[in-house]
Amino acid sequence: MKKIEFALCVSTALFAPILVGTSAAQNAQWTATSTPIQATIAGGPWTLGQGGTATTGGAYDGPTPYCTPGNSGGGTELVNAPTTVNTFNPYYFPFVVGNGQSLKGYFDYRPKEINEAVVAATSTNAGQSWTFEQMVEQLTTECPNSDANTANSGGNDDGEGHPSIISYGGSTILYTLDRVTPHVDSDGLIVHQITPRGANALSPLPANSPFMQPPTANLIAGWNFDNDSNTSSVNLSPAPSTNNSAGTPTATALGMTNSYTYTMSAPNVGSVNGSNVTKTTLSSDPSGEAANNIGPNNNEAWRVVGGGTGAPGNGWNLAAPPCTQGAQFMVNTTGFHYIVLQFDWYTTNQGVRDLQVLYTTNGGSTWTPVGPIQVTGGGSTFNNQITINFHALGITSVENNPNFGVQMVSVYDPDYIGTAAPAYSAPGGNVCSAAGTGTYTAASLDSTTNQPDQYNNNSGNWRFDEVNILGTANNTNPITSDPIINTTGLVNPDGFLAVVPNTFPIKVLYISKTLNSDYVAPTSYPLCPPSIPNGNLNDDVEVVRIATTTNFVNFTDITPFNTPAFSNTGSPNAPIQMVNGLSDPSTTSYSGIRWISGNGTLLQLSNGNWGLFFGGGNCLDGDSDAFHAIMYAESNGSDLTNWTVINGINNPIASIAQVSNVTDPQTGQTVTIPANTPLVGQSVSGGQYDWFSGRVYAPNAVVSSPGTVSLIFAGYNAGFQLGGSSRDLSSYRNIGQVNLSIANGVTLP
Repeated sequence: MKKIEFALCVSTALFAPILVGTSAAQNAQWTATSTPIQATIAGGPWTLGQGGTATTGGAYDGPTPYCTPGNSGGGTELVNAPTTVNTFNPYYFPFVVGNGQSLKGYFDYRPKEINEAVVAATSTNAGQSWTFEQMVEQLTTECPNSDANTANSGGNDDGEGHPSIISYGGSTILYTLDRVTPHVDSDGLIVHQITPRGANALSPLPANSPFMQPPTANLIAGWNFDNDSNTSSVNLSPAPSTNNSAGTPTATALGMTNSYTYTMSAPNVGSVNGSNVTKTTLSSDPSGEAANNIGPNNNEAWRVVGGGTGAPGNGWNLAAPPCTQGAQFMVNTTGFHYIVLQFDWYTTNQGVRDLQVLYTTNGGSTWTPVGPIQVTGGGSTFNNQITINFHALGITSVENNPNFGVQMVSVYDPDYIGTAAPAYSAPGGNVCSAAGTGTYTAASLDSTTNQPDQYNNNSGNWRFDEVNILGTANNTNPITSDPIINTTGLVNPDGFLAVVPNTFPIKVLYISKTLNSDYVAPTSYPLCPPSIPNGNLNDDVEVVRIATTTNFVNFTDITPFNTPAFSNTGSPNAPIQMVNGLSDPSTTSYSGIRWISGNGTLLQLSNGNWGLFFGGGNCLDGDSDAFHAIMYAESNGSDLTNWTVINGINNPIASIAQVSNVTDPQTGQTVTIPANTPLVGQSVSGGQYDWFSGRVYAPNAVVSSPGTVSLIFAGYNAGFQLGGSSRDLSSYRNIGQVNLSIANGVTLP
């Protein structure tokens, strides 16, 4: 993995003094001076309006299809002429810089289940209309195959997104979130250095993300399984689709022909009708899977499942020792260096939840774990292009080696805290130790507890696709067009909330998100109960933290330990690192702010305070993406660790559609959310602002004139958010704009 080298010339003369509030000054009051509008964009890729309406047309056969010539003709992605103006969707997570009327914006372009990319655009009227400049880092160039938006063979649109920028000392750094399961909210943000050149605002980034299929020239051997489409056949060792090695690569199913007997007691048998079950594994039938089943690259996948004719169950078994069931790939790497493994992994709802990659350098006599335990995202989840870069990990013994191989195998779930199963233990840290205790869990979380359940010993399977072993004969990194460089030091980053101006080391507020925290420490946060409109349990823990950097890549977290007031728990939690006042990760109240989204705006005010526009969410949404309302808070400390929310969920700047007469799970009272009319627009579903009544977040406030900011934000329509038959794919991920003026004796810088 290549490192970015930056030369920073630091001088105290470069920095203006930072104003720090020392008294209880009046907080700013904001007033809307215009009505919110949906922005437009001239040029650029396909937009939702070109696909038709909510009930007619779509990306495949709408008035202007996503690809030209379109329909069954397929073709290439549409690029609109510079004079073609459309509503600015499907774009979201804006990051806007500039002042006055002249702005530059960076946006996440994400047509649902089709593609994801980063787009740059400019505006000359403070964000009301935009002109496309450049699109880069797109996930795929494949065309939709239906109006159901099941493009790229399974509807994958998880690539790089949520762009944000740090500019300093002549360098401009673009950060994107790795949205690929299981890397999202765990890996560092992806770091790109850009050198804008006119309309090439994102130069020198390539059009396509490295998450796409790797270049064929770098493949030593690869399997796409496109010749294994007959689901009635059995193919225990599918041949590679590409072979540039000196030998004959092999793929083999593991562990499905062993005989195990395991009895599960009634409370733990999952879907096996509540009775005791004894299961013996006898045979296997890994096979090709049907077309259009999973993606993103091609239609076919290799299904690893057991249980042939007359054999009960499907081959996976709780009695199997860890690291003995899955798939194996042997590849001769003679003459190749910089070895990289990439593969797609899919598990059904009752497939085993945890996968470990192993490697061998001696033909399989010994196997060594490499990389973290891969945990599926929950339920039937496609995990796109899991990557093990051996050279980056310092493992060079796999290079130039005729006896190299990898395995993807099931291991015990280290996060399982349920009963009637042994606690996880890996002697000596070896997850494959037969002496270890533990159990396998299912991919789908329990619908009541939202925790992993023990595998039901009776169903589920894994599927693999695009299994590729990469390397180069000239001893250079095979991923050269856009090497993936991740930030270090940020804790589970979901994105930046704001970059603090005029600071060095450069200071950022960032969102730290821990997924499924009921079984990941800290464990004492209460679940969000099933709610309106999603009806989902949610216990993701999300806090705002602070970090600094001097080189744009390596960050130091400086968040102090704080103890929020957890009024809905029997006793306070132990202190955790988080910024105070913006959110409470334990609140279940519909009036409380449990989650915060990225891409907010930090302003320095004349009262000595910092002002912050941000998107927040609550248990009413049941979703940690934090899209319920745009809010505003102030801090009078230079350390930015203590905040007071001025415009919260019940008196927001903007809000989703009003929800009336619901019972607050924390107080037991009947409430209407928001209790007051938002500053911007009306919170009434079906009104003129329906395009942001389903979701609203990512507020970017830029000073457009003295005392006025232009607020650029993202919104979804209510039908899309509520789901069901009213789901409107023609009006989601909209970019909008409204003007706000500041009052109460406070002025802008």
